Amino acid sequence: MVIGSVLMTDMTQHFQLLEKFSRARSKQPDLNKWEDRDVILQLILHTADISNPFRVPRLATLWGELVTQEFIQQVVPLLLCVVLVFC
Repeated sequence: MVIGSVLMTDMTQHFQLLEKFSRARSKQPDLNKWEDRDVILQLILHTADISNPFRVPRLATLWGELVTQEFIQQVVPLLLCVVLVFC
């Protein structure tokens, strides 16, 4: 479920995701009664992913910096381990 949701953040999947949501919503308008909630989770994550450019520039910059810091904290130690193992 998590992998599928992350993959749906790719903008090439944007219209496919909207179509999936529209089809599911036409079958069952009440989201609380949906048995398969993957589409909802994918749409929420996709919306959060593409919303940053629409924030006030100060907030967009801050979020960008925080995401970059988190990425570096997670990836740099992993890369160091890979280098140590293969070198």
